[in-house]
Amino acid sequence: MDTLSGEASPIKSPAHPLPSTEVVAEATTNAGMIIPQGCGCGGGSCDCASTSAAVYVAGTLQPFFPSLDLRKEFEGAAKMLNLEGDQYARVFNYKDDGGGFLSNRPFLYIAEQVRWVFSIDSVDTYILVPRSAEQLETFIAAITPQVPVVKTVVIGERQGKSPPGYCGHLQLPIVFPALLANANEKTLGTAALKSNDGSTDIDRAVNFIAFGPVQVISDELEQEIQRKKELKLQRIEAHIIDPVADRIIVKVIFEYQNSAWSSQVSYYCDVDVTNDFPFVVTPMSLYAQ
Repeated sequence: MDTLSGEASPIKSPAHPLPSTEVVAEATTNAGMIIPQGCGCGGGSCDCASTSAAVYVAGTLQPFFPSLDLRKEFEGAAKMLNLEGDQYARVFNYKDDGGGFLSNRPFLYIAEQVRWVFSIDSVDTYILVPRSAEQLETFIAAITPQVPVVKTVVIGERQGKSPPGYCGHLQLPIVFPALLANANEKTLGTAALKSNDGSTDIDRAVNFIAFGPVQVISDELEQEIQRKKELKLQRIEAHIIDPVADRIIVKVIFEYQNSAWSSQVSYYCDVDVTNDFPFVVTPMSLYAQ
């Protein structure tokens, strides 16, 4: 899995920050990370950081302009560079080697002030907030066009919905990512996988297997599935196993149909999803029902 994430230096405060009394506050540690804070609203309808939960999800990331003036700034920069209006990464990454600007990357300030909307199957689902200047660079890398198109995997902490006006007309759950990476779609036939928002233990386990590290499936098993071209993924079943030592373990079963022989074969993998980063407990193996 190609990692896109990085953290270190503090990110500059945007021109339109989240109010300190709302979902998050832009308090930073010595490491420069933006830390989710309690909203402090004290109201009964609070939908803030108390709703924090882990997410593991695959989708696409796009910048969103929260104000007309910021959009006009971007349009002016794109016109100056003779670029089409949707070439966000090229504008954000533009380097001025001629000395015409005081900054080597004169339009990076726009990337620092946009909102980052994460979509699943073209449905706006989350607003991602970069934790550091280095992680902002991974956001820009994630929107750089690739051929073929590659989904972005996000592992992070989901908070409550954004306050009104923070992202224009959108009010979506905010996610503080720990990691962004290129999705690694393997040979399991997961094209038939129904998309999900990665917010439940079962969805996180399924997404981890479908898009996560290669070592989830052994080389031998991957080659076996590749050889059996007649195998078609029929469905994916998953359930939580009885807790073991306070760990949350999900068994994920991939059921295949052999189109040549009208027979079925299943493989399974046990995944620990107790904390933010899932890991394999039982490697992908033949499932004997």
